Amino acid sequence: MNIIDFLKFCQDYRIDYDQSKRGWISIRCPFCSDKGRHFGYNLEKGYGFCLRCGWHPVDLTIQSLTGFSKMKAKALVSLYELIPGSEGVWTNRETENLIHVDHVRWPDGCGPMTDSHKLYLLNRGFDPDELEREWELKGTGNWGGHSFRVIVPIFFDGEVVSWQGRDITDEQGAKYLPCPKEWEVLPYKHLLYGLDKAKWKKAVVVEGVTGVWRLGQGSIGTFGATWTLSQLLLISKTFDEVLIFFDGDEAGKRAAEKMFVSLEGLGKEAEILEPMGCDSGNISQDEADEIMEEVRK
Repeated sequence: MNIIDFLKFCQDYRIDYDQSKRGWISIRCPFCSDKGRHFGYNLEKGYGFCLRCGWHPVDLTIQSLTGFSKMKAKALVSLYELIPGSEGVWTNRETENLIHVDHVRWPDGCGPMTDSHKLYLLNRGFDPDELEREWELKGTGNWGGHSFRVIVPIFFDGEVVSWQGRDITDEQGAKYLPCPKEWEVLPYKHLLYGLDKAKWKKAVVVEGVTGVWRLGQGSIGTFGATWTLSQLLLISKTFDEVLIFFDGDEAGKRAAEKMFVSLEGLGKEAEILEPMGCDSGNISQDEADEIMEEVRK
């Protein structure tokens, strides 16, 4: 059962509540004509119950209180869900300003990939047509703030909620540019690239989108070596075993060790794979297939 930080949720979304010393948060029930505060959420056991109309699942409760879609309500449940902290304290404090817009705004000039985008991917050892089909890649032209980039849609529960742009010239200041916060439905650093396609109980976690492209379905990316508590929570909720395959630089090694310890503390089986190169997206396809063969058994 999901245990969420219902108190913080009420505070963030300005929902009137009472808090009892016995671990209950009481609010007006969103499911019946409640004029008092007959709906209670038990902070210790993680369930809600209305004295008038009975028990309701937490995701439907969140949806009714916010008016969000089912997808957004599910995201809120995941992101407000609590995990044991290092001292046995349940904590997740990365939930401010989660929902930004109803639909993703794409960068200027965004459309199907052109020959220039496909040539860049081909030179990186990828099949551009296969990536376009599998990951629904797009591209931008020679104008706008995100020009000359492969645009990588980021999915959550089957819907595009954000994106990332990769420079195809290798001459721009930033190789990767994220979707501006005011343009995305959900913050990309609360998510995992490739999660929707990871259907096994074992996964390989890498830093970037190119590593996911190379390894294929069953791998997930954290959009950089610095991962968030929300990403760790999604990993621990979804998978029983995790192979950590971060880059071989110092930042990658430190992030991998920290994730290993955190997952072990959550009761998950974790292993750090020895990096075969500086970037998991640059390993050979044979090496990638060998890694993923173990995941897909």
